[in-house]
Amino acid sequence: MTDLISDFLHAEELLPELIAERDAWEGLFVDYHEPFVERLWRTYEDKRLYLHLIHPCERKKALFHPHKWGSVVRVHGSYGMDMGYGEGLTPPPVSSTFHLGSGSLYAMLDPNMWHSVFPDDFSFSFMMSGPTWDRPAPKSTKMLSTLSSARRNTVFEYAERFYKK
Repeated sequence: MTDLISDFLHAEELLPELIAERDAWEGLFVDYHEPFVERLWRTYEDKRLYLHLIHPCERKKALFHPHKWGSVVRVHGSYGMDMGYGEGLTPPPVSSTFHLGSGSLYAMLDPNMWHSVFPDDFSFSFMMSGPTWDRPAPKSTKMLSTLSSARRNTVFEYAERFYKK
């Protein structure tokens, strides 16, 4: 799975050119649970790339969840993050709490890792996800809306601020 980190670093080098291909990015407003996230995503080889503009959120309101895929994230801005480890859908106890500053990089490389993020202010991140794992993960029944053109432009502006040509 450390190959995912290498793949991430390679994609990050190419990100200014990938961002310029604006029509290749899909947009969603993830608002089924805090923190709300304005997400742009696109496929890249056999993975997905994400540009996330994460809204401020109180720690106690942040969604504690696992992912169905490994991921690598570069934080621009900052946020707190709780982490835990457990199988199934029952949230495990929080085992660690971090404060990640701008430029921080972290990887979730085990299917049983859980996390929540809680920014004090808007925070931008770049994420790559790998192939899906065979593990249950909580799912929302709420239909997500697409991002408006104005909000897509805002997320791209954040991305360009950190990933200039």
